[in-house]
Amino acid sequence: MTSDLVLLETRVRPLREKDDLLDRLYSELLLESHEVQLLPIERRIIERATRIRAESRVRTPDAIHAATAQEFGCVLFLTNDARLGRVPELPVCGRWRL
Repeated sequence: MTSDLVLLETRVRPLREKDDLLDRLYSELLLESHEVQLLPIERRIIERATRIRAESRVRTPDAIHAATAQEFGCVLFLTNDARLGRVPELPVCGRWRL
């Protein structure tokens, strides 16, 4: 599961580089796959993300992803961004931390 925000974050580079194949692959993975569930950015997510951003000093998009994970009871948060390790009660797993 992931926030709808992932649609923006993953597709910017392929669109900028005019990589239609990669853009289509991301779109298919995120919008048509049964393995990925996109979750809406509701007001309660924004409220939680605001607190996360204030307390953990992570970027707004990362705070939204973290808040989404927490709000929907995610048991493992995969990332390559070590800064997300600052978010309390976020079960982070990445190359930098196992």
